[in-house]
Amino acid sequence: MGEQRQVELSIETLTHGGRGLGFCDGKAVFVPLTAPGDRVLARVCQEKKRYCSAELIEILEPSDLRQTPPCPRFGDCGGCQWQPFSYPQRVAWQERIYFDLLGRSGLATNGQLQAIMPAPQQFHYRNRVQFKCRMTADGFVIGFYRAGQHFVVDTECCLLLMPAVQRILTLLRCTMERAPRPDAVPQVDVTCGDDDAVQLVVHLLPDAVMAMRPWLQDLARQHDLTLSLQVGRKDSLRRIHGGSDQVLNLPSSGVSLRVRAGGFAQINPQQNRVLVETVCRLAGLNGSERVLDLFCGAGNFSLPLARNAR
Repeated sequence: MGEQRQVELSIETLTHGGRGLGFCDGKAVFVPLTAPGDRVLARVCQEKKRYCSAELIEILEPSDLRQTPPCPRFGDCGGCQWQPFSYPQRVAWQERIYFDLLGRSGLATNGQLQAIMPAPQQFHYRNRVQFKCRMTADGFVIGFYRAGQHFVVDTECCLLLMPAVQRILTLLRCTMERAPRPDAVPQVDVTCGDDDAVQLVVHLLPDAVMAMRPWLQDLARQHDLTLSLQVGRKDSLRRIHGGSDQVLNLPSSGVSLRVRAGGFAQINPQQNRVLVETVCRLAGLNGSERVLDLFCGAGNFSLPLARNAR
């Protein structure tokens, strides 16, 4: 395989996923971690007939739009793509990309689309996360995958996490290395309810269950955690300590949802409340209608709608 070629180009706009787009020899080149107005040196990773995918080598001339990413792991951790931009810039670009997508697909026109609703806070909102884990020669590593790889980026702090979830990340970093089989833990799922009660799902390799179960139960007792184990597929999930479900309150509807470990809920509870309120307002129910929710899940939309439907 020949050496991958390098290209120098100017980034003109942003595309889905926050990738920068420039042109070289008449061909579109997508470069992650760049901003419109950047002049960059990039390495072509994948070349197609009409476009190329590339990785950033160096920012030769930074854009005026660019800010210093607040997370020290940005660019190494694959979890975030938008940190080179202020939050208002990020919202504006995401709206533009979404509107363009719907317009090109013929699903909607700009006249039919309302402005994006920014979140009340850009950090410390996420109530559900999957931590990737690996035992290395240097110790237990926990964090998130590098973009496009299964390399675990060791992460002490994530700005997106709710404080209760961040405390669990700190706890796992400090304790898991002392477990009987830390090498058998590829992933830990953490969820937090509006009452700050935390649920953990620890993924285990089958041969480590007997050794790890008592140790994990003791950890859960010490720190008042609801803990489940999963060995393989989701149908193997079993609760081994605690009885708390994730509680999500929807005050405008007078509804509190309870989501069991392994269940789905929106990761931003504040924005979810805005979403549910918007759906109920647009539905405009007067109590005589029948409403069919074909993807009801935990009832995030169906239960609030049912309060005003027949």
